[in-house]
Amino acid sequence: DSVKWDGTKQTFGEVGLLPLWVADMDFQAPACVREAVASWAAQGAYGYYKIPDRYYKAFQRWEQLQHGYTVERDWIRFSPGIVSAIYWLVQMLTKPGDAVTTLTPVYYPFLNAIKDNGRELTPCQLVNEGGKYTMDFDRLDKHFADTQSKLLIFSSTHNPVGRVWLREELEQLCAVCEKHGVTILSDEIHQDLVIGDHPHIPTATIYKGRIVTLCSASKSFNLAGLKNSFVVIPDEQLREQYDKFVGTIRCG
Repeated sequence: DSVKWDGTKQTFGEVGLLPLWVADMDFQAPACVREAVASWAAQGAYGYYKIPDRYYKAFQRWEQLQHGYTVERDWIRFSPGIVSAIYWLVQMLTKPGDAVTTLTPVYYPFLNAIKDNGRELTPCQLVNEGGKYTMDFDRLDKHFADTQSKLLIFSSTHNPVGRVWLREELEQLCAVCEKHGVTILSDEIHQDLVIGDHPHIPTATIYKGRIVTLCSASKSFNLAGLKNSFVVIPDEQLREQYDKFVGTIRCG
């Protein structure tokens, strides 16, 4: 019942293909994760669950130690997945017909979240310079002015072009977004999968405007099937808006 391996024929109409279409790892989660899941399952009672403080503290500690991002406890919200959060936030922050921007080529659910919600997809192309993709900030400045887009769905590190954005690139991006009053949804689910000399820099450590950071342990530790993602919202008004919106779709 693996989407990656067992869904290939249904998706592509062929068997025997190498399933390189899903970011799902083919090795086991760490032993400590498997032991924790087994221990929880063994206790045998699966009733309503109260989230312990250690859940939040573990995430806060990870972000601080690994990425230098100090996350306040009150900023942390939940979603069952990054894509779900993007769909929710597009609905929450925009109206049907509004322009929403993303930097292409990009992970296709970004595009779907815009179109499926009846918003106008206004992509801004990255520049391919001999196989290295960069952002054209003059183009993006004009793009925001022309489209009046007030929402950017941003991928950092970028999927699929593999860029770890440099500090100066993020600073220029944030300056353009702040100039046009653009809210940034920064998908940082691949933040831990970085090699080379350039560290991942959380966008929220630079941007002074309205920003929501989306991250999860699913890519780092092969936990996608556990359906748990973090939504980090430093802005109090945005948090209240998120809580109110999620309250309208809550079930159980």
